[in-house]
Amino acid sequence: MNNLNKLKILVASALLSSTAVYANDCIDDEATNCGVIITGSQTIDIDSDITTLNKRGVNIFQKGEVILSIDGNITTDSNITSAAGITIDGSAATNNVINMIGNILTISRGGAEQLHGIRLTSGASNNTVNVRGNVSTSGNVSSGIIMFNGNSNNNVTLTGDINLTGTAQSYGVRLYGSPGNVSKDNVVTVNGDINTVNHSIYVSTDVTDNNVVVNGDIQSSKSAIIFQGDEVTKNVITVNGNVSTTATSSSTISFGSSSDNEVIIVGNVTQSAVKPAIEFGHQGAPTSHNHTLSVSGTITSAGTGVSFVNTDLNKLSVTGGIESATNTAIYANETSDYNTVYLDRSSEIEGRIYNKGHFSDLKNYGNIDGTVNGAASSLDIINSGTITNLYNNQGAATSDPLTLTGNLPTNYY
Repeated sequence: MNNLNKLKILVASALLSSTAVYANDCIDDEATNCGVIITGSQTIDIDSDITTLNKRGVNIFQKGEVILSIDGNITTDSNITSAAGITIDGSAATNNVINMIGNILTISRGGAEQLHGIRLTSGASNNTVNVRGNVSTSGNVSSGIIMFNGNSNNNVTLTGDINLTGTAQSYGVRLYGSPGNVSKDNVVTVNGDINTVNHSIYVSTDVTDNNVVVNGDIQSSKSAIIFQGDEVTKNVITVNGNVSTTATSSSTISFGSSSDNEVIIVGNVTQSAVKPAIEFGHQGAPTSHNHTLSVSGTITSAGTGVSFVNTDLNKLSVTGGIESATNTAIYANETSDYNTVYLDRSSEIEGRIYNKGHFSDLKNYGNIDGTVNGAASSLDIINSGTITNLYNNQGAATSDPLTLTGNLPTNYY
């Protein structure tokens, strides 16, 4: 190796000459063998940067029991597809451990796509990836962290931020499978923020029992959190920060046509466009049902606060309140059944509740103000559907009693 090489590799499990590790530098546009390709079980220590041209930074393919430590950055500059920073690929790629101190950067040239930061694919299972740094990607269909096609029991932790730029189709964290290849029981933790021009967290197609935790804020130009697909079930997403969307035609949080998923937001939810901040179900789509959403902060929307459309058996809990610029805090259409809403004692609801469907329980212990933006009347709830149980403590908590028009609830407490 000449003095242009940047990699120092210490192989603890075997002599370098007996392994299949390649770590040549990309020193010109004609270089073809770049990055670190691992095809044997071994322990590797890299104490400098990895820079590649048109190749993956680190690629573990169909091998297990690899322990890889990296103290440096990974930069992938590519004009070809799928040149990810770190890739673990294949059903035999199991029980690998990657510990990295540094940033991951992918640079798209010539329209190159799928330049993911961290990529686990094709049945990779029981792997651990820890990155103490940021992930920044560019290029269409790119992701900060992506797991797809039947991965299970993997654990990926990123200490820094995910930043995606320069494309209208990008994903901060993306989980999906395929028929017969369910992605399940994976854990993704991002301790920083997620900033993307598309979707921040996207869960779709044969995905179940996964757990995503974000300990920072989420900002996207489309849906910040979206579930999409009948077979997307039993996933839990926790955001210990704020969630917002800007200049978007999509809801901030959308449960799509999925079922039995849970979202926990320990901050505020903000929607800047005239769309629902939170959307349970879609018109004309298969029924969305049995989701649980809790928001500790305030839901603020230039449109409807929370929408129930073609959905049933969902549970919504709001502590901070709902602020709707269009005077519709909560809306439920005729195809929404047996949903439950809990408004905490500290909540302030600015906007009305319009119900054309069926609420099993509507529990209001806060203050509903139906006169936002100069509304002509002070109606708080307009009910042309059914409310089985209406719990109300508003009169005791404030000087503004609850007002309702239309069908009376079956039970009023």
